[in-house]
Parts: sequence; C-alpha cells; structure tokens
Amino acid sequence: ILCCRGGVSGLTTSLVLAQKGGFDITLIAQHLPGDTAPEYTSPWAGANFLPSKRVRVSAQGSKESEYDMLTFPYLWELAQTAPEAGVQVTPVMLWNRKKDVDSHRHWATELHSDRPWFKDMLPEFRDLRRDELTDEYDSGVTFKSVGIDVDVYLLYLLRKLKESGVVVKRATIGHILDAATMHESQRPAEALINCTGLLASKLGGVQDTSVYPVRGQLIVARGSVWGLITTSGTDDGPTDTMYVMPRGKGDLVDEIVIGGSYQKHDANGEIDSALSERMMKRAIALGPDLLSGKDGGELEVLRHTAGLRPVRDAGIRLEKESVSGVTVVHNYGHGGYGYQSSYGCALAVHKLLADPENGRSWWSWLNPLNYLLAKRA
Repeated sequence: ILCCRGGVSGLTTSLVLAQKGGFDITLIAQHLPGDTAPEYTSPWAGANFLPSKRVRVSAQGSKESEYDMLTFPYLWELAQTAPEAGVQVTPVMLWNRKKDVDSHRHWATELHSDRPWFKDMLPEFRDLRRDELTDEYDSGVTFKSVGIDVDVYLLYLLRKLKESGVVVKRATIGHILDAATMHESQRPAEALINCTGLLASKLGGVQDTSVYPVRGQLIVARGSVWGLITTSGTDDGPTDTMYVMPRGKGDLVDEIVIGGSYQKHDANGEIDSALSERMMKRAIALGPDLLSGKDGGELEVLRHTAGLRPVRDAGIRLEKESVSGVTVVHNYGHGGYGYQSSYGCALAVHKLLADPENGRSWWSWLNPLNYLLAKRA
C-alpha cells in the first residue's frame, strides 16, 4: 500500500492500516511534521472537536457525522491515556444569536442549532442558563470536548507510524500514478491512498476542481482561558469568526489560540493586521473571568499565523476507483474538520481495502454500533 501525503489524514490512515495488520505500507510526502509550508495545511489548524453542519450534513446518520462519531472516542481516549499525544480535555461554550441564522456561519449551523445531533455523544452537554449569557446572546450550550496541540500530535502520529513499521519517505508527485512505483519494496503498489488535500485540485489523475482553499487567520498568545469559547457570528464582516481556546497540556497550558476568519478561495499567507486587531478586540471583550494574560496581566502575543482549509464543495471524498488499472482510494476534502474526522475516515479506508468485494457496503459497517460489535467478535 502506498499512502500519499503527510498531513493528519495521511498519517492517521497509514497508522490505522499498520495497526490492523495485513498491509505493507509506505507513506510518501513532500512535507512532514515539523515543516511549515503554507500548502501543508495540518500544522496551521487550531484543531479541536466541534461537530458542525457541513455540505450534505444536517442530521445524525450522514457520512461526516459518522466519521466524527468514530473519531471522538479515539481522541477522548488519547486525552485520558496518552499525554504525549498533545490531546487535552477542554470545556466548551457556544454562544448563539438569533440574527446569525443566515450569516457566514451557515457552515456551522448544526453546531449552533437548538437540537444538535451530537448532544448525546459529548460529555456533560447542557443548555446554558440565562445568567451564563451576556445580553448580546440569546442562547448557548456547554459540554466537554478535546483540543489538540497540532505540532505535538502530528509528531506523535509520525512516531507511532515508524514504531508500527511504516516506511516514511519524502517525495513529490505530479500524477497520482507516479506514486505506484515509490513503495519501499520496489514492487508496484497494489493500492494508492490519496490523502492529498489541496493538491487534489491539480494532481494529475485526480484534478478535482471542486477543491479550494479557505483561509483562516489565528493569533497565538500567552495567557489563560476558561476553555474553548465560540460564537454564532460577529458584527465585523462576513468572513470574521470568533473563538478562543487553550493549547497545551496540564501545567503547560499557557498558550491561547484566538481566531479567526473563514475566507473562501483565499490563499494569501500574509497577515491582515486589521483582522488581527478585530480578533484581539473580540477576545479581550470576553472579560478577565474567562480570558486573561499570564498572572492576570495583559495577553502577550507570541505569533500571528494564516493557514488554509482544504475544502471540497461536495464534502469529503472517500471512495475507491481504478485509475489506469491501479486501485486508488480517495480520502480528501475534509475542510476544517480533518482532525476530528481523521480516525473515522481511516477506518473507512481500511474497510475498502480489507473487504474489496463488499466495499460498496462499507457505509453500513461504519455505523458505530456495527463497528463496536465487530470489534467484540
């Protein structure tokens, strides 16, 4: 098996295949954990678990919701048992305004709906009381979720890959079939896994023109924050978003991620200083009870970053096809949800490869109840 690209999807898929056994895997990538190239999107993510309404996602039972439902227990267990993974349990508050129902946050309407499908999945889920909201907000919810330190987590996945016997090589390809001859064994690969993210829009043999970048700008500051706080909208323009969250583990939680933006078809890597000012103003407005600098002082800005989300109009593409007689399993188009869907998508890839005759019926297998029963069998 040859897996293309070293982002969170490629790393997780390769690791799941290796741990389940039966596959000789080589992963090739132009960029690997530790790199900071703009087109290498995984290191730039804020990274948390917040199920949202994406394209074709409106209720429990959709493909993307199933991927999320399979990934959350995996990340939750890492937070409890593997501190070296960089995954931490964090409380969450979502604040909603009625006037945002048709705003730019339409992509997150399920997240801010009155009856989200995930309310029975996330620990301690409840509605916020009126005294827990400011006058600006009409409703809200709180629950426990996870946050991910992406630098730590990507290196953790890479380390686990190597421990599992996966060969990792740096390489570039111009066509998906270029990868077929790059397996460490020097034998032709029996299957290729396409986790190329944004590259899928121009990679030969794929060239999916529905894939495009959505820019997100962040501030990383030193300080403390109650948990992950996000709102249904802002009054600062159609592409501005508002969220803050901690980054770190245990006593090392001294960094805050402040966002953000959702700018479609924008791959500009330069920092928009006016946007940064608006982001900081919105964060400070939360008040010292929820967010403050070190020892209660002012926030210390450590860096400004701008990253890209690999969005696909029709949502995640996860399917198998033959390209010039070579089996290719596609796993791309995750948008801003690559981390929180990564494990579920990897399980779906495994199913397509491990059960080729019944690959068309993998969807029924992905039902979490079926998956748990299969694990016990």
